[in-house]
Amino acid sequence: MKFGFSISSFQFEELNQNSDWYLWLTDYINLSGKKVVEELPTKNFYLSRYREVHSLAVNLKASIWRMNLSWGRLFPSKDKVSQEALFKYKEILKDLKDKGFEVILCLNHFDLPLWIHDSILARDSLLTQGPLGWYSSSTVEEFVKFSRFIHNNFSEYADLWCTFNEPNLLLTFAYLQGIFPPGISSRKAYESSAFIVINSHFS
Repeated sequence: MKFGFSISSFQFEELNQNSDWYLWLTDYINLSGKKVVEELPTKNFYLSRYREVHSLAVNLKASIWRMNLSWGRLFPSKDKVSQEALFKYKEILKDLKDKGFEVILCLNHFDLPLWIHDSILARDSLLTQGPLGWYSSSTVEEFVKFSRFIHNNFSEYADLWCTFNEPNLLLTFAYLQGIFPPGISSRKAYESSAFIVINSHFS
């Protein structure tokens, strides 16, 4: 039996404000309505102390590590790559491989960059103003471009690939139950976003 860990960039890395989840967790309406708790990952340290974290995992006899590389951190805007984030992720992945881990790279673990999804504008406009994230067909092309970038720059470190983390949960909570950004409860929105996510997966 193999044993390992799975982390997501927004939950474990230092705070990333270029994320639809950052907007969601700091929105006054969400906070006052108790839809979210007043808690941000401001004390996280994975990017700066990843070697210590990986060593702890080794001591626990872990041999598998699943993670995603933050789209919003790597691409602060549509056509701009952060060289700092690029080199940092290569450092992290090299350390994992040097420590003997089997690495699973996940292309998306829930959060999206703000230029892909303004979760508050999408909510307040009832999906009539964007950027609209998984409700917009243009996200397919952008996701394919991002995926190609990840493959071209990080495939030497990846043993296995994962397209989406729990897409059924993401879509249900975001577009049916209205818990995740953009907080919509609509069967039509759910079906449309599901089609776009499936299309992204197979593209």
